[in-house]
Amino acid sequence: DFSTHRLGPRQTAALIELVQYLRKMMPDAKLKFRLHREINTKPTECPGKLFPSPAIHEILDPN
Repeated sequence: DFSTHRLGPRQTAALIELVQYLRKMMPDAKLKFRLHREINTKPTECPGKLFPSPAIHEILDPN
């Protein structure tokens, strides 16, 4: 729950590694990183206000 806790360095590294791995395994899919709150039709805070959304987007979707 990133409403009460921040993403740690190891969690951040694991997330980036997982997304890069999935993109490598499915190169034709043109996968974009999106948060639940960005795609959900109902308002949600998921993954939470302390999740570093801008920084993660900058790393995973720089364009």
